Amino acid sequence: MSQSRSVNTPTFRRGALAAFAAVLSLLVIACEPFTTTPEEPGGTGDPGGSGDPGGGDPGGGDPGGGGGGGGDPVGGGWEDPDDGSGLRAFPGAEGFGTDTPGGRGGKVYVVTTLNWSGPGSFHEAITATEPRIIVFRVAGIINVPGDGAFLSEANSYVTVAGQTSPGGITLGGTPGVFLNNYHNNFHDAIFRFIRFRGHVGNGDGISFNECHHVVFDHCDFSGGGDEIFDVTFSHHVTLQWSTVTNSFIGGKGSLIAYSPTAGISMHHNFYAHHSDRFFPHMHWGSGGVPAGGAIIEFSNNVGYNQAFEAAMYVTGPLDSSQLAFNVVGNYVKAGPNTAGSSYAFALATGSSVYETDNQFPGHDLFSIFRVLNLLTGRAPAPPITYTPSANVFDLVLDKVGAFPRDPMNERTVAEARNGTGQLGKTDDPYLSVSWAVPQDTDLDGMPNDWETERGLNPNDKADAALDRNGDGYTNIEEYINGVAAFLIPD
Repeated sequence: MSQSRSVNTPTFRRGALAAFAAVLSLLVIACEPFTTTPEEPGGTGDPGGSGDPGGGDPGGGDPGGGGGGGGDPVGGGWEDPDDGSGLRAFPGAEGFGTDTPGGRGGKVYVVTTLNWSGPGSFHEAITATEPRIIVFRVAGIINVPGDGAFLSEANSYVTVAGQTSPGGITLGGTPGVFLNNYHNNFHDAIFRFIRFRGHVGNGDGISFNECHHVVFDHCDFSGGGDEIFDVTFSHHVTLQWSTVTNSFIGGKGSLIAYSPTAGISMHHNFYAHHSDRFFPHMHWGSGGVPAGGAIIEFSNNVGYNQAFEAAMYVTGPLDSSQLAFNVVGNYVKAGPNTAGSSYAFALATGSSVYETDNQFPGHDLFSIFRVLNLLTGRAPAPPITYTPSANVFDLVLDKVGAFPRDPMNERTVAEARNGTGQLGKTDDPYLSVSWAVPQDTDLDGMPNDWETERGLNPNDKADAALDRNGDGYTNIEEYINGVAAFLIPD
């Protein structure tokens, strides 16, 4: 199947950010320091517990804000133009870049060994140079050596369906980095239900440097001597329903940085136990915000036990007038290593923010030293199904990460609920469970029984790329998306 995409710079077309300055001029209502009245925890979903009430906080403030966005997606006039189909990467994909086809219509690669390389290996599949969907017929730990897998533009158009493993896939070991690319325009990739579990010796967990239209869903990132989740020089990237937890002592959580960073969505994720870069540290370097502007969505995330004054901090750029944030429905909870002076957000002075329904019980939300423009409405971005902050703590902790859950996720979620835990613990045992591998005679990634029930031919691998019901998703996508939906708790 022939695939092409001309987007390699953050050019937003058909009214997305082309009218960015005009939209902001209508939405901006103030340009003054935030006040210092703390957000009331409120709501039946408030986990309470370890929030530090600790007195007057000199570092933070609260811009106020009303109730949550309810359960409905909100649009703001966004029209995502990139592939013209309007079809998301998979049902439930929300955010910038989620119109990617990934490996739709391409070859099905079946991973049949836990060896890092060789026939039937994950390395063979992820470094292939054709559109492809990767499924797994093994479960367990793939020990990643050296510098992991280096990806380039030639390796684009890929869907990694970790949910198809009969027990889960963990990338372990001590490589410098598990997956990475470097200034080579890697694009159109979907990663679902994969664990990136670093131990001592890792640098970054993943390091994607100049990529676009990449989606991470229900993935787990931990360990790392630098950042666990590192995406730079990139645009149209979504991280959703994933965990970024348990960096090494002195290690960091995540970095999203350098021009032309724009169009980044982070929603319904769980961050915990980091001494620095807890939520992402963002900056644009000497290149500054791209000429077309940049919108960042950071909404409905849960944070626990930050050990740095600001959970999310944005340094620079020199001109932030074309930079806007949607910050909606996040919930931060203090832990044993959280100082009383900690606050949630230190956004760039001069940038614009749509802020509503965020909570950090016992702490202030925003730095009083950053002068921001308050928006009356959401900055233009793809729809997100917002969850009220009163409910987001429990919802995210119930549904976040790869399933079945491994011991690290079980531990860290329990610690967030109970107000316990510590920094630097990365030695949890890997998950080691498995169940029967379904029979797949033609090795097209779809089990024989599943195909037969839907009138497909279990002896014809060509039907994987067909679309039996005309909804835009191929037959193999229908299968892998159904498996994902089955694994996520109701």
